[in-house]
Amino acid sequence: MDCELILVNHIPDRTGESGLECIRTLKSDDRFRKTPVMLVSNYPEAQVETTALRAEPGFGKAELQSDSAIECLANSLSERSHTET
Repeated sequence: MDCELILVNHIPDRTGESGLECIRTLKSDDRFRKTPVMLVSNYPEAQVETTALRAEPGFGKAELQSDSAIECLANSLSERSHTET
């Protein structure tokens, strides 16, 4: 599967599984190991744990349409395009 970025909700609505567990699973899967993964969470402690799992620092739902969230996404996607060339 080829994708530029995976966004993970801190607590997905359907399963109730932790977004951190989802990131842990993705990062241990060879198919997604090099794909950037970013957590969507308002909790700073969850963002800290996310980076410990080798994922990108993300943003909270409260920031979803803010300039800072757009900049965060743009930076992640830009870094990805530079590492692929």
